Amino acid sequence: ISRLQTVAAEAREHWEAFRQDRAFEAIREFVTEDLSRFYIQVVRERMWAETDDPEKRAAYETITYALHRVVALLAPFTPLLADEIYDRLTGDAGHPTVHMLDYPAPEERFRDQQLERDVELLRAVEEGGSNARQQAERKLRWPVREVVVAPDGERTAAAVDRHRGLIADRLNARRVEVLAPDEEWGELRYSADADMSELGPAFGGRATAVMEALNEARVEDPSLAALEEHLRGEGALDADEELTESMVSLTSETPEGVSGAAIEADGETLGVVYVDTALTEEIESEGYAREVIRRIQEMRKELDLDIERRIQVEVTVDDDRVAELIGGHEELIAREVRARSFETVEGGYHREWEIEGVPVEIGVEPAPEAAA
Repeated sequence: ISRLQTVAAEAREHWEAFRQDRAFEAIREFVTEDLSRFYIQVVRERMWAETDDPEKRAAYETITYALHRVVALLAPFTPLLADEIYDRLTGDAGHPTVHMLDYPAPEERFRDQQLERDVELLRAVEEGGSNARQQAERKLRWPVREVVVAPDGERTAAAVDRHRGLIADRLNARRVEVLAPDEEWGELRYSADADMSELGPAFGGRATAVMEALNEARVEDPSLAALEEHLRGEGALDADEELTESMVSLTSETPEGVSGAAIEADGETLGVVYVDTALTEEIESEGYAREVIRRIQEMRKELDLDIERRIQVEVTVDDDRVAELIGGHEELIAREVRARSFETVEGGYHREWEIEGVPVEIGVEPAPEAAA
């Protein structure tokens, strides 16, 4: 809601400057990025809730408010389409046409600049986390054990700390850790890249051995002193010998199963986000279940079933271990796809899939209507 007030203010400013193109772009970006790709994704679980709880109502009311304002903002650009959408939104309760409305002005009581900046930073962290997942070839449907955010500044650290739950949800993480600004993550190790042109004159005939020792070294502290101590322990460096910055450069390495990516916003690097993508049986179980859910939802669409219609599901897996993993999350699958039962589907719609290289056959049919 706060972001919408900012967009309304920007649109008015652009209109007054005769830059209707920029006004339209501000509105378009709000609809596609802020509303569709962010807010609706954040609240979709609430909107699926069976009970009419306050969070569900708040989500619907927020989207309704946003749509009413957006259609009025768009009216000068898409007059016929805006009129049709407005009519569907308001019915007999609204004006005969959207063009009888005043052009929206920002409502200052709804503006929260800190929250807007927080969300901007959180989306940068989310993008970094998504990039880290892609590096590890781990899909968002599969949960991860931990996300570690290493921010460069207090502002980013505070924003992530205030909204850990949202970051955990957006990156499908069991846990989110936020380091202090400029704090090094304790799990990192540092490797050395040696420069033979510098080592040769300093160590003569021993230069090759020193270079090999440097290339194999892994230290916890990114300092020349730590490297020197390590090499002396390996017998590659004498007590009176020292390394210089021109001889070696240090590179951070993440633990096995962890990938990292930069947090960037407006061309500025704000830190690094690390994602632990190592698999456990629990994570595999939920991951496979989420893959099955996606397939069943696609089959529901192909059958053109009403969103509320209950179904019966049969899942046959050509791998005993994977079948057991999926079976451990039948309640989750049933809740997400509105399945009344898991049983043999004699007729219905059957389709074969391949999930992570495993053949899976899924059968779906509408469940019998409950007796009145």
